Amino acid sequence: DGPDTLDVLEEGCDLPDIILLDVMMPSMSGLEVCRILRERYSPTQLPIVLVSGKSSKESIVEGLAAGANDYVTKPFDSAELLSRVKGQLMAAAMAKAEVQDAGTETIHRKMLPPAILRSWEARPAGEEVAEELEHASVLCAAIEGYSMLTSHASTREVVQALSALCLGFDELCEAGDAWRVQSAPDSYMVVAGQSQTDDDDHAARLATIGLDMIKVARSISHPVCPGSLKIRVAVHSGPVRNGVVAGSLPRYFVCGDTVDLTSRIVELTQPMTVTVSASSQRRLG
Repeated sequence: DGPDTLDVLEEGCDLPDIILLDVMMPSMSGLEVCRILRERYSPTQLPIVLVSGKSSKESIVEGLAAGANDYVTKPFDSAELLSRVKGQLMAAAMAKAEVQDAGTETIHRKMLPPAILRSWEARPAGEEVAEELEHASVLCAAIEGYSMLTSHASTREVVQALSALCLGFDELCEAGDAWRVQSAPDSYMVVAGQSQTDDDDHAARLATIGLDMIKVARSISHPVCPGSLKIRVAVHSGPVRNGVVAGSLPRYFVCGDTVDLTSRIVELTQPMTVTVSASSQRRLG
């Protein structure tokens, strides 16, 4: 009956693929059960087919308004009922697949630059995406005293500080049309210039992002030392190689002398300053 159905679902068992509810049940009607289930699960999560001896237009409308996916009247043909059940299962499966595909596409759009994403989506099956950019700029932001931070602060304090820092950096990159790449835990690396045109202002954009990153760091209290977190930032321009490293999730990847040199420059940069290399300065005009 109705209460037993609700109790079973509340026990945390796996959801059934579909539920057939008789409208006329003891203790609680199928309409009541349907309304309660719809408050908890969407029609895609849990399809519901109401079965009833009431065949009036008003009864059918009432059943559908209660949240049923379909309404079958008695006496029914078993083949027709089976066909309707299969139809609801197929519709639910297709809806779930569309949601999953949309979620995957959203993740890809957040992880891959537009030009790389287009190449990734257009590639023949089994092929890798690997391209060379003649003109690009790389930014590296390193956390000053990272080892001391992780050694003396609690795990929660470290996570909170780094999360706040990365969230602020992510927002700056999104606004400045720059893309984060895989880097070490104590650093945050960004690349810009995927348009592959020499007139792109990628060096200026990264220099601005670097200055704003320092403002973000200054707004975050250091868990151990007095004052705020401190970072060092370097920007360098030149050719880079980039592409997608495939796996369970595609990852944007860059390498080359420009990337390596940026990492070395940031090691020599003073805390809370931005070093802009000569090649980037020339692009700034």
